[in-house]
Amino acid sequence: MKHLRVLGVRIILVLMVSTAILMVFTEWPVDAQQNNKQSDKKQPETATVNGDHWKGQGEKGEQVWTITGNVVVKYGDVTITSDKAVYTEKTKIVVMEGNLKITDPENEITGPKGTTYLNERKCVIDGGVKLVAKPKSSNQQSENDPETIREHLTQPTTMTCDKVEYLYRKKIATAEGNIKVVQKDRVGIAKKAVYDVNEEHLTLTGGVFVKDEKGQTFSSEGTVRMSLKEGSEWIEAENGSATVKVDLEEEIEGDDTTETPAEEEEKQE
Repeated sequence: MKHLRVLGVRIILVLMVSTAILMVFTEWPVDAQQNNKQSDKKQPETATVNGDHWKGQGEKGEQVWTITGNVVVKYGDVTITSDKAVYTEKTKIVVMEGNLKITDPENEITGPKGTTYLNERKCVIDGGVKLVAKPKSSNQQSENDPETIREHLTQPTTMTCDKVEYLYRKKIATAEGNIKVVQKDRVGIAKKAVYDVNEEHLTLTGGVFVKDEKGQTFSSEGTVRMSLKEGSEWIEAENGSATVKVDLEEEIEGDDTTETPAEEEEKQE
């Protein structure tokens, strides 16, 4: 039972590394209306945009702005850079492409292209995405419990996938296609991951497989759901399978039944 409890903890910890793939979205700019629910008047949000060359075409209300060369967008502590950005005023769509990079103090996302649909409050990065998460260490780490879920979430993690979509009003992020998460000697893969930032719920689907630093594995062809809420962490999986490394040298307390040669000789007499 001891080994099963340890395995259960490790499975949860390994699965939790995949939440780091979406941690950057908790820092993403949100809708002004959402930030000012207590105010009848919307407060303007400020972002700075810089680029080497600007060009505008079309009539007022239908203009298309193209910015090329060293494009830099700064919004709070988030910085976005690319080679080119195109903003279509009528559709409220922004496309940034060419060496796209999004950084904040704890994360970096890179990809060939990113599109923001302002009317839908949606951002999409596709064509091959890489996220490097370096979250801050938790100050609430227990000295008696060094392998807590949240402690593992503070460790540097790298994720690659085909596409990331973020609904920044609802704060729901979805990663799809060839998801691979690496954290130290731990590896996790899946076809799809959905993270609800507000609820702190993560759902993994499609060939979920994780492997820890000791070679122990967990896989599921069904759905893996988990909660990351502090004090209310849980995990459930469908059609799961695990491999366990058992220490055969571990002694079982109270099970010392081996007889000495003297005892065997005494019995024979």
